[in-house]
Amino acid sequence: MVEAATRLIVELDVRFPKQVVLDAMGVIYPQYWLQVDAKMTFPQHLEVLKGFYCTPCPCGQSKDAPMIQPILSTWELDAH
Repeated sequence: MVEAATRLIVELDVRFPKQVVLDAMGVIYPQYWLQVDAKMTFPQHLEVLKGFYCTPCPCGQSKDAPMIQPILSTWELDAH
């Protein structure tokens, strides 16, 4: 039973982003910008998004897994 639970946790961890990334994705919703502290929290959320979407990551868990190129460019985000 413990092994099944461990496998499930690993599978969910691999398939879904971390909670901080999901929280940072709130910047795309209009409700985010209605919050009083939106301008203060935006730089933090942008850094989280850049860390997740602007860095290459391995395709799989093996040591020789090919790297997936980032889907966003840090330079272009900073330029905009």
